[in-house]
Formats: sequence, structure tokens, C-alpha cells
Amino acid sequence: MSRYIGLSTILLWPAAALALIALLGSLILIVPHDFWWHLKIGEVISRDYRIPTVDHYSFTRAGAPFVYQSWLSELILYLIYQAGGLSLIVIVRNVLLVATYAILAWQAYRRSGSWRLAALGVLAAAAVAFNNWTIRPQSFSWLPFAICWTVLAGYSEGWLSRRWLVALPAIELVWANLHGAFILGLALTALVAVGETLVGWFRLQTSGRNGSLRFETRNPVLRFIAPLWLTLAAMIAATLVNPYGPGLYSYVRTLLSNPSVRQLVIEWQPPSYKDPIGQLFFLSLASMLLLWIRFPAKRRLSDVLVLLAFTWLALGGIRNIIWYGMIAGPLLAEWLARPRATPRPQRRELVLQRRINLVLAVLLFMPAILVQPPFRSSAPIPTVFSGNTAPEPEAALVTPDTPLAATAYLRKHRVGDRLYHEMSYGSYLIWAFGGEIPVFADPRVELYPLSLWQDYRRIAQGCDYTALLEKYQIDALLLDRQRQARLLERLVDDTAWEKVYEDDHAVIYRRSGLSASQAGNCEEEPKP
Repeated sequence: MSRYIGLSTILLWPAAALALIALLGSLILIVPHDFWWHLKIGEVISRDYRIPTVDHYSFTRAGAPFVYQSWLSELILYLIYQAGGLSLIVIVRNVLLVATYAILAWQAYRRSGSWRLAALGVLAAAAVAFNNWTIRPQSFSWLPFAICWTVLAGYSEGWLSRRWLVALPAIELVWANLHGAFILGLALTALVAVGETLVGWFRLQTSGRNGSLRFETRNPVLRFIAPLWLTLAAMIAATLVNPYGPGLYSYVRTLLSNPSVRQLVIEWQPPSYKDPIGQLFFLSLASMLLLWIRFPAKRRLSDVLVLLAFTWLALGGIRNIIWYGMIAGPLLAEWLARPRATPRPQRRELVLQRRINLVLAVLLFMPAILVQPPFRSSAPIPTVFSGNTAPEPEAALVTPDTPLAATAYLRKHRVGDRLYHEMSYGSYLIWAFGGEIPVFADPRVELYPLSLWQDYRRIAQGCDYTALLEKYQIDALLLDRQRQARLLERLVDDTAWEKVYEDDHAVIYRRSGLSASQAGNCEEEPKP
């Protein structure tokens, strides 16, 4: 058996691509927005054996109904945290990332017949998505999406049997409790089923049959299409096994149409050519369009429908570009492949060469291994990825704008009962205090009405802040130096507020008991 321990030289191409993805993904820190409050909900579920149904953490919406749809992701995050802290959470994210793109690389190889093109395809998929590699419940959607897409592609192209379709309802059963992106698995299956049904109907028309898809046991077209529709039905049924039943679909629809989410959350906005990710996305679109025109014979209808649908999704929101990339990468490899009359035989390699290749593959992954949490402190990591400098455990794994030190000050010095703060800080405050110091607003954007977010923005811009802070009975402020710079400028001369803490990112004020020296009016409406 020892003679089989090794690696083919051609596999060094996807290994290099995956090693680069592993390195870049491992450098991405934990951002405060959609991590800490999810971790707190996981703690509540683990402790109380129930899923919360209302808000317990803000004073502006306390008691308001809220759907914690990603309850299973939250529970998993907390159980991982209990087992190994933030370090283990980061490692699990990194493993999920590499596994996802490894599956896409395999699909790209099966489509193109070339590991070089597979490596190119997976790098193209990753290039438009690295801003979506942060740790949050969506991270648990990467692998289900890649598996669903690969199984459907394999079945429609004939390199996977119908037995593989059985995996999709099982995946959907878990996915529906992990994250709202479970709806994408249904969309993928429906698009492939529609595409293959149309192709089957066209074949019947052109083959001289009557064009009917009615049941016939010997009808090969129907025998090929029927499993797709049966799989879709089973997947829909599987999604109903969740704490909310059919109401899960109402939640997803409500979230997608929520005005606060659509207007205020940047990642729900369309991509811009002024943004680096937007530029890469539009470059990818242009490349796919050129290949579409250049190689019309390679366009499979189901692939075209899937690509068009996920392009439309990506054009509607930055957060959807990651799914577009996972669709486009394998297609890019296939469309670039040169057709060959006969398969090219693989060059036979000596056992020694294969073992050397295995060593080379390990060396390719060494930079990614060296930046994992156990070794990160001694690795030469660029400053932009160096993490938080607060004297808190595992602070180096979270972004510098996470208010670790400021929150430690609030824990030691109670400066007020009603805190206005930077919205993203609310996530960490929920984790740190669990409602003991309630938040003004936090990244659960859909929980808060648009009117409250408008007030939040006006205060952050220093517009009518005196009256608005009185309206919400705010007696303490936790502000971000960059995002709330205009409010900080006005507070310098406002005798009603006293600065009690500051660091490189955060500033804390409390009421001084004196009268305000200015009203803080604005002539213009604040910009988002």
C-alpha cells in the first residue's frame, strides 16, 4: 500500500489554489457585526434549552417579537466556543472554507477535464467572494451550497448517478435550521429541473415523438427528469422540519423586503464599480459574457438559467456575490476547456515523484497553517490583519474596532443606564452584558423600525442630537472615532457631556448634569 502514498504532479495546481484561499481566509479576523450577538443566542439556547422569541437585549425594542432563524448555527458556534474558544471557531471557519472550494474545484475538474483550469476556476470563484468570508451563520451555508450545486451539475451532466440526489433533502433538512440561504438550495434544484425539462421536451419534439412528457416507464427523458422534481419536492418538505414550520418562508420574505435592511445595510446594496469587490465582480461578468459568445456549443440550458439567476441576485446585493462566484467558477473552467477527441492519458510517475509532490503540497499549505490561531502570535502577519490589542483573551483574533477595552471599562465603571453607541458595537455589548446594559440598536437590523434608524443616523451625524438623546433618555455614549466623528466634534464644546474614556477606536461620554451649550442642529439631512 505504501506505493500509493503520494500525489500526482497535476494535482499541485488545485493544491496551490486551495492553499492560497486557505491563507487569505485564515487572515480574516472576526468582525463585530454578525458574530457576537449570534454567539449570545447560542449560549441562551444551550443554557435554557429553548429558542428565544422576543428581544431581550435592547431598551428601544424590548419584548418585540424576533425570529432567530439561524438557531442551529448559533448553537453550533457556542458549542465550538465552549470546546475551544475563539481559536477553534476560527479554525472551523477555515476548514469549511477550504472544503467548500475543494468541492468546487472537483466540480470544475469534472466539467473541464483539467486540474489547471479547475484551479483557475476556483480562484476566480474566490476572488469575488473574500469579503464574505467573515465568521457568521452564513459561513455554515458555504458547504451545503457547494455540495448542492456539484450534485446537481454532476447529475445533469451524467458523471453522478441519481442516487446522489438523495443527499439534497438531507442537506436541506439541516440547512433550513442553519441560515436563511437554504432557499438557494431550492432555487438551484428548481432551475436545473426547469432547464432539463425544457431540454427534454425539445428533444422529444425534434425526435418525431408527440412532444408529451406523460408517464411512460421506458421514456428515458422522463426517467431522467422525474428524479429532479421528486428531489425538489422532498427538499421543500425537509425545510418544514424547523421550529417555525411554514412560517420560515414568511420570515425569509419579510427579511428580504424589510425597508431598514434594504436601505441601510451596505451588503444588501448593489455592487459598485468604485469598490474593489465590485470591480472584480464586473470583470468576472464581462469574462463570462465573452466566453458565452465565443463558445456557444458549451452552453447547457440548466447552467445558463442558474448563472443568469445568480447574476441577478449578485447585481441586487453585494452579499450575494459569493454565490455567483461559486456558480461561475466551475463554468469558467468548462467554457475555457478545449474539446479533445480522446482523453489525454495521464503521465505515469514514479513513486518517489508522487511522494515529493505530496511534500510540496504540504509546503504549499504551510503559510496557511502558520497563521492558524495556535501559531498566529509568532507569525509575521501584516498589520491590517494583526487584530485587537486589548488585554483580553484571544483579542488578536478580532478586529481592532471591536470595543473590547471600552466594554471592559463599562463593566468596571457603570456610566449610565441607557447607552447610545455605534451600531456594530451593539453586537459585542449583547455578548458582554446579555441585556444587563441594554443596547440602543444592533446588527439585528430588521428588529428596529426605519424611523429609529433615521434617528440613529441623525445622532451619529450630530444633527439635532440634543433633542434626540433626550427623546430616548440617553445618559451615556459609546462612540466610534471614525463612524461618528461629526458627533464627537460637537461634543467637544458641549458642557452637557463629559468624556470619561477613550482609546484608538472608541470614546465614552456620560452626562455631566450641566446644560447643553448647543442644540446640534443640521441644515442638511445626514447621509447614510
